[in-house]
Amino acid sequence: MKRKAKHPAVTSPTHSPPAPLAVRLFGEMELAVGGSPCTGLRSKARWLLALLLLRRGRPIERALLAAQLWPDSLESRGLYNMRRELTALRRALGEQAARLQGTQGRIGFDVGGCWIDALEFDDRVASPAADDLARAVELYRGPLLEGCLEEWALPLRDDRQTACIDALERLVDHDCERSDLAAADRRLQALVALDPLNESAHRRRIRLLADRHEFAAAVQAFRELRLLLHRQLGVEPDPETVALYERIRATARRRSQSRTSAVGASLALPSRQLPTPLTSLVGRRAQLAELRRVIAHHRLVTLTGPPGVGKTRLALQAAAEFDEDFPDGVAFVQLAPLTDGIQLIDTLASALGLRGAPGMSTATATRQFLSSRRMLLVFDNCEHLPAAAPMVQELLASQSTLVILTTSRQSLGLPGETIVQVPPLALPDPESRAKELDAASRSAALRLFVERTALACAGFELDENTIGPAIEICRRLEGIPLCLELAAARARALSVAEILERLDAVMQGPGSRGGRPQQRHLTFHAALDWSHDNLSPPEQTLLRRLAMFAGSWSLGAVESVCRGDEFEATDVIALVDALIDNSMVQREEPEPGQSRYRLLEPVRQYARSRLVAAREEGSMRARHLAHFSELAQAAAPHLFGGGQDNSWPRLLSLDLDNLRLALRASEADPELAAEVVRLGTALQWYWFANGHIHEGRQYLADGLASATDLTDRERARALIALAYLAYWDGDTETMDTPLVESLAIHERLGDRWGVGYAGSVLAYVRGTRPAASATAEMAAAVAAARDSGDRTLISIAVWWQGMLQQHRGDLAAARRSFEEVLATIREQRHATGIGHALYPLARLALADGDLDTARRLFDESVSLLGGVGNEWGVLAAVTGLVEVAAARRDHLTVARLLGALEAGRERIGGGLTESEIDRQRRLVADARNAMDETTFEAHWETGRTMSWQDIVRDAHGEPEQSA
Repeated sequence: MKRKAKHPAVTSPTHSPPAPLAVRLFGEMELAVGGSPCTGLRSKARWLLALLLLRRGRPIERALLAAQLWPDSLESRGLYNMRRELTALRRALGEQAARLQGTQGRIGFDVGGCWIDALEFDDRVASPAADDLARAVELYRGPLLEGCLEEWALPLRDDRQTACIDALERLVDHDCERSDLAAADRRLQALVALDPLNESAHRRRIRLLADRHEFAAAVQAFRELRLLLHRQLGVEPDPETVALYERIRATARRRSQSRTSAVGASLALPSRQLPTPLTSLVGRRAQLAELRRVIAHHRLVTLTGPPGVGKTRLALQAAAEFDEDFPDGVAFVQLAPLTDGIQLIDTLASALGLRGAPGMSTATATRQFLSSRRMLLVFDNCEHLPAAAPMVQELLASQSTLVILTTSRQSLGLPGETIVQVPPLALPDPESRAKELDAASRSAALRLFVERTALACAGFELDENTIGPAIEICRRLEGIPLCLELAAARARALSVAEILERLDAVMQGPGSRGGRPQQRHLTFHAALDWSHDNLSPPEQTLLRRLAMFAGSWSLGAVESVCRGDEFEATDVIALVDALIDNSMVQREEPEPGQSRYRLLEPVRQYARSRLVAAREEGSMRARHLAHFSELAQAAAPHLFGGGQDNSWPRLLSLDLDNLRLALRASEADPELAAEVVRLGTALQWYWFANGHIHEGRQYLADGLASATDLTDRERARALIALAYLAYWDGDTETMDTPLVESLAIHERLGDRWGVGYAGSVLAYVRGTRPAASATAEMAAAVAAARDSGDRTLISIAVWWQGMLQQHRGDLAAARRSFEEVLATIREQRHATGIGHALYPLARLALADGDLDTARRLFDESVSLLGGVGNEWGVLAAVTGLVEVAAARRDHLTVARLLGALEAGRERIGGGLTESEIDRQRRLVADARNAMDETTFEAHWETGRTMSWQDIVRDAHGEPEQSA
């Protein structure tokens, strides 16, 4: 950012008429008195003036000032030289010379009413406002006191340069939030011009250019960086930068070849959405820069620190900003909602966006997905889950390209772990007073407190009356961010001085400044006690009951679970609002217009201790389970059958953490096992549709093993659900036991519905084994289903009949069965059922050589299942389309669809059987032999970016729709 061009005479840009004294310290020092340039001063006189100006009027010892300016001279000689330069300076200042003030061996300079660019710069960079930051960058026309080689000037110069870099980075963040990528690019160009060897800034600009689809410019920016590093340092760019460059090149190639539609979700990569904080991160730029440097060289990094210090917030910001450093992205795994390690692999899979596939465990799907991926995994709140450390160690050992960032109150104790302490925010100088407002506000702790106080009390500003109490609050709370936010929330009802007064009563005197972790724990809990005690009794009751929830929760769930004699359900919204006002509850919007709420983990632990102390944990656990069991049972008809509503799976997924917690309720209270089984049974089709098959099966099996007060009908239907989950989990060997018991119970009850349901599945399982027929058993089951009159059940029973007929080679009978199923389900307008019913009919058409019919049925299956998000069903139908294209020797389509299949399997974590691997190997070989390697790779890469709509159009040879 250094500029050699001459500037006009320096005047104040913010005063009219011009300031009596205006000084530019950035670049070559320039001085104007009364609007007229002042020239002819010797260097030492200019440096003397600069030193005094930068002190903002604070006097300095003459001897100390002389020692800084003439460090190699005797003290007497230095003082003589200084008197001489002061005389010259007074002459140059003319009518402004009286600003030089000397008393009792000290000297100062009154800057009141003057304009000094460096002082305005310091004020502006301390502000969070984008306009102020932009003005600060504008003021920085070059290094502070350019040309001054004095030793004392170097740290001052470096500090301002660092501040300008920080301002530019914050402006880039602001521009990106407003989607003004052109402005962000201009800032980044200024940043790399100011700090040419800042590879992180170069990398961010390269990524931004790619986001703007300026791939040629991004590639050129990388090449310029590589040349710069080679010339200046003799090194190559970091591996992260090289990986980004390679990814951009690959993306550019795919885009040039792609026929991808702008409509529909791509099957290429899982969706991994990070939680979005609603407030800004304050005072962590240095820690982020250090963390980025550490992560670049270490595969396991742990953020440690006391509760409330901001480990999770820093990790979230790192995940958001470091995404560009990892070609395969980042994933944030929240461990706080978990109660044991059994849930850990499923939680990791969910964070990765994996759906899973029938016949494959979640662990296997996750390992396959992570294999050879360059990703950053963030595990948050590891201290609550001892099983986290072994999993982290296993992942690092088995996946050499992973980098893992964890947060914990203590280290994980693993080999190769690098510890990064997260300190409290920097405290303001206790001697700061009103005239030093700007200097004090550069303290990160004070900035955070002021920002949050302004949110609680509109119009709040730091002034001569509030700065003293605000500084003391920051110091009492030792710069712990969550404590500061809790204190700031009180500004709705109290002045800053009153907040301090009440805080002092709780803290019993000034907090320790020793930085001892145990003292910070005491400070944190004292702040929570204080905030809790300031709540009304109903608010206190609601807060402790909210600790029963895991992850986030809806207002309706709170109204159902937490109401009681203390308050009605209708009071809940006002109480939640009060807890939000007091920074005890966080609101978030996972989707526009949809509010959900959560407790920060330290607050949840505190509230849980209050819940236990109030002896309400047992009753809240039962009510929590009852609510989510009712929710799942209400959803069940919409997950399968004529009443299908596609919004229900999404709603259940939002409460997945709470569903998992409810399913483990019987571990603490065995009397809840029956309700756990009801919940697990109701979730049968949710587990199936969302790929949590193995997990759901385990929950249901555990519940059935301990439930003693289920009705016979409830147990029988739960056993059918367990058998179904085993089938989808690829385990047909153990299905007999639950099915036999279920069938016996339904026969004893005379329940034709249950006989038809359990009997048809059992007949299929037995009939597919060697030397077995089960024809009579299947006929009896189908007859029982027809007797029940339930059209959904009839479809299920006839489906299994068709599957058995197909297995035995009676294809004509199988076709009749599947056609009956399809006709019945079409009447019910059940998209998922229709999509699955089409698949076996398409397979039969393919076996008969009727390629047009097979393609049409596979197409419809893809469209329907893609529309309801059933991704593994889509991939099964795409496999059929591949075979149709291969039979027609349409090798270009084969290559594209194989690429789509590969990307889709990566997305859901699904693998291939040995026979499927052999079949795919033959298809790939045939397609490669039919075209040159470049053409094959181009079509394969195009397929990897295809949506399910593209797949259907591709199968028909339809042109791509314009965006």
